[in-house]
Amino acid sequence: MHDSRATAARKRSVMLKAGVRFAGKGEERARTAAQLAKGGPLDAASPAQLKNFIKRETTKARAIIRPGGPGPFLERRIGDALEWEQNAPTPEARRAGRPVARIVGLGNDGRIVDGYATGFLIAPGLLMTNWHVFDSAEDTRSSGAQFNFELDEVGNPRSTVVYEFDPARFFYSSEALDIAIVALADQPRIGAGALRDFGAVSLIPTLGKILVGQAVNIIQHPDGRMKHYALQKNTVYVEPGPEDLFLMYTTDTLEGSSGSPAFNKDWELVAVHHGGVPRVENGEIMTLRRTVWREGMPHTDIEWVANEGARVSQILSHLHGVSLGKAAHQAILAQVLGAVREVADESADPAPTSIPTPNIQPSGAPAMNTITVHGTAHFYMSGAPATPAAAASAAPAAGGAVALEKKLRFDPDYAGRKGYDERFLSGFRVPAPQAPEDEIYEGPRNRKYLRYHHYTVVMHKDRRLALWTAANVDYDPAKRRKSREGFGDDEWKADPRIPIEQQIEDLEFYEPAKKFDRGHLVRRDDSAWGETAKEEEFANADTFHWTNCTPQHEEFNRDMFQYNGLWGGLENHIAKQARNVGNRLIVFAGPVLAHDDPAHDFGSGIEVTMPIAFWKIVVVAEDEGSGRRLRAYGFILDQGEAIETHGLERRFRPGRFVAHQVPLSEITQRSRVTFADALHEADPLTGSTTEGRRVLMALDQLVLR
Repeated sequence: MHDSRATAARKRSVMLKAGVRFAGKGEERARTAAQLAKGGPLDAASPAQLKNFIKRETTKARAIIRPGGPGPFLERRIGDALEWEQNAPTPEARRAGRPVARIVGLGNDGRIVDGYATGFLIAPGLLMTNWHVFDSAEDTRSSGAQFNFELDEVGNPRSTVVYEFDPARFFYSSEALDIAIVALADQPRIGAGALRDFGAVSLIPTLGKILVGQAVNIIQHPDGRMKHYALQKNTVYVEPGPEDLFLMYTTDTLEGSSGSPAFNKDWELVAVHHGGVPRVENGEIMTLRRTVWREGMPHTDIEWVANEGARVSQILSHLHGVSLGKAAHQAILAQVLGAVREVADESADPAPTSIPTPNIQPSGAPAMNTITVHGTAHFYMSGAPATPAAAASAAPAAGGAVALEKKLRFDPDYAGRKGYDERFLSGFRVPAPQAPEDEIYEGPRNRKYLRYHHYTVVMHKDRRLALWTAANVDYDPAKRRKSREGFGDDEWKADPRIPIEQQIEDLEFYEPAKKFDRGHLVRRDDSAWGETAKEEEFANADTFHWTNCTPQHEEFNRDMFQYNGLWGGLENHIAKQARNVGNRLIVFAGPVLAHDDPAHDFGSGIEVTMPIAFWKIVVVAEDEGSGRRLRAYGFILDQGEAIETHGLERRFRPGRFVAHQVPLSEITQRSRVTFADALHEADPLTGSTTEGRRVLMALDQLVLR
């Protein structure tokens, strides 16, 4: 079964090594940059590489003008306007992307749980991805390859087909090259189709496919999303030496892109992408601020200096040296390698479907061979999968077991989520907030309320953000088994119950808007509790739906990592105060969706309107004499003055924010969200005017009794 924590440890090990490789090429990078500036790729290439490149280009040129030649794969131009494209920019790009699949987790009922990596067919029965995705045959259990998860030529989603992995037929992995090859089942688990229909990516051994400074195009499923094409700002960083296993380039990718094919300008495979290259100093991953990156920090804080993939020529050289223990399985590899040829040769047929299907029928008893070839390589062949190597064998390098691609475990049963419980505080009924009907988004099946583990969300119909959230919070230590780090890093996903167009995602806003966080409305620490460990884990993951996310400036949101974020500080303080009220609270929260909020496009081509202020109400049952009473504390935290002064893309000091404890009536006035009369009666500031509201000069002025 796919182990996200082991995958994360392997990923970090791979990336740290990549960072060390990058640092070791400092002089070469500087020399290459100067040569590129002087005369372009032809001037920067070594004589040997330039000779190989010209020879290949001449061969391809003859093939283009030959009748019936392989013209369809030779798209030459990448326009300046192309960058991340969800639609294939050319027929050639779409054809190159046909063999590319999203690697997905599958639930016990066979449904897709999530997407977590990318792979591509190298023959109709074999898929290639990364070693850090699949270290062992066991890792492939409860996973599959989903094809056609993309838009068609007119922008409509295609019908997808999912094949489960069948490592008993064939499995191979190499840590040194960070590649894995695994067989697929004969018949699809979901949908209908034949594997041969998707063709295969040709493996070309010849050197000279690409020069330094030329484009690297990656077809990928970033962040588990639909197929995307990265086509801009994507050039080879430095020319690899004869012994270099990897190619470094600048193409944009996201988590989930691991295992993607990396092509040259003519859509010929040059590398198998395996991840970003962080800046590494003294064995530590560095942030954009040149401080040490620590576990729990957002990945957007990392100073990414390049991307990297294993060179296809090195992969093929490696595979030719592999010797398997059984003839039947050696034949599978031999068939794949036998189909390898120079596709631009005049006698070659470039069509992906020309690669024969390897004979990967099961035969013989289970067998495993471990072969050391510049590192450790595992083979699992026929019968039941062998016992996987311990995750410790892939222990990360210096810096500790930090997870760079650790995936949270989400509950696949959305119908079973109960949502907010208004009877959560014993002896009291606390109704959920209400909002104007004409502002509420009503999703499929007349769904207005999105229920999660321990909380409920109502979305705004136009802003694609929550109108309000209502959460039950329990800080009983017996119901909290894991630390924040134990669950994994931030891994946001779309709620499948409503269209993705109704949710603001990474590529639209959070990735390009570097100074704005993916701010939780329902705090992960508030929700991460449960009667069982599974409930606790699912509740933590549920807070990472885009429906619970809202743009918050980093210095407003975080109360850690040398920040003094007011929103984060308020949340942490409330959590500490929970012990005074029996560890149980109800928290309502939301953005103030004002009509004059600023809109901005940070470079994605999509303008997002950002809230300036946020509100929060904490409801508790306080002891009073021999009984208990309900109390409701309301807050509005406002960053308007700072943003107006310093703009949306420049940093500003957190001291510019103003934090107010306010009457609930003021929250309603500004947000249009209403609350039950019982809560107004429980509000100690009921009847206060705006001018007389309580300004929190320090958080210790807030005490829950």
